[in-house]
Amino acid sequence: MLQPDNQESLISKLTNNILQPKSASAATYYTGTVSKTYVAYSWVGLPLWEIYTKGEFRYDKSTVTPYFYDGWVKKRLTGFIWQVDNYGEGTTTAANGSWATVYTRANFHYGLEYSGIGLVVQYLDVRNQIKCDKYGNIYKDTIIR
Repeated sequence: MLQPDNQESLISKLTNNILQPKSASAATYYTGTVSKTYVAYSWVGLPLWEIYTKGEFRYDKSTVTPYFYDGWVKKRLTGFIWQVDNYGEGTTTAANGSWATVYTRANFHYGLEYSGIGLVVQYLDVRNQIKCDKYGNIYKDTIIR
């Protein structure tokens, strides 16, 4: 037979170890809508084209989830000779969920061309992105290669 002190100890252990959760579930946060615009300029300072990205992130300090909302590319009046191809938009997430991005990407090029044959003077692979880590820190950058 159990002694009364042992019964209380046993009930206390059961209550603390079995009936109570070990840790509360993590709170979920949202960054709110975040956007990034990049404008390319000519050597004399005239705008040539721009690329835009907009999204939002949900995070809980252990993982982050991206939501892509909008993205576009626009040629400016002074950038009429630039051509745009391979447009893409979307999200990426790290395998462990510790960071994620929303992005808009495209290739920009200009040169002389006739019937699909020509000489490309400049070719740029551009990725406009917004990155968020699992703590809600936002990083914006434009990668041009």
